[in-house]
Amino acid sequence: MAEPWTSLAEHVKRALVLAKVKVRHEKVFVVGGIHNVDAFDGVLFFQRHKLLYGTTEEQLGAIAVGSALGLPIVAMASGLRKFRGSPADNPGRGNRFDLGGVGVLVEFAHNPHSFRALFETAAALPAARRLILIGHAGDRTDEAIRELARVAWESRPDRIVIKEMHEYLRGRAEGEIPALIEEELRRLGAPPEAIGRAGSELEAVRQALGWARPRDLLLLTIHAHREEVLDLLKRLQDRGWAPGQEL
Repeated sequence: MAEPWTSLAEHVKRALVLAKVKVRHEKVFVVGGIHNVDAFDGVLFFQRHKLLYGTTEEQLGAIAVGSALGLPIVAMASGLRKFRGSPADNPGRGNRFDLGGVGVLVEFAHNPHSFRALFETAAALPAARRLILIGHAGDRTDEAIRELARVAWESRPDRIVIKEMHEYLRGRAEGEIPALIEEELRRLGAPPEAIGRAGSELEAVRQALGWARPRDLLLLTIHAHREEVLDLLKRLQDRGWAPGQEL
């Protein structure tokens, strides 16, 4: 008998190969080796100007694995329909807020791959200006930290706020990581006036909100103070905060 993990890996590989997609009217349907799944109509889609947490590829992969394991199609469709990128369902992952016409997206992106996916997704959202909040952990190499800056600058944001994360220094000196990020951004041509520095995650979020105007989009990568940031954004949303008002 094969080892359980080997067997599961083979199931996943086969399921992913069989999982084909067909695009029709900006919706993605699972077809081919899994089923012609009418149950998923309207669930698996990524429309322009509409952001769902989790990429289409991730959703297809989850369904492929579930199908290989024998999960009912109806149950998987029901789970996808109910799942939302809200702080209640998935705190810190694709959480969206509308603050007086300012779009805010909170995400735990923490490496170049996840940053690139986040920026490509956000590019589909209409915005007058875009701000990115970034930082990195100290146990990454200098090159990995510089790569994060390069990926962030690919989308040419109007402003970048670099945060210090004391909880993630991991042997680095205070200010060392933000300095590396800013140095790389400047080398790539980012103007000094487009770069901000903040001593903490919360300070960085407040800077972003203070900069924002209606129709702007703020991409906030949050790692150390997720609960505090989400609480601040929820309080502002509940009280009807608008740009220019006191935080």
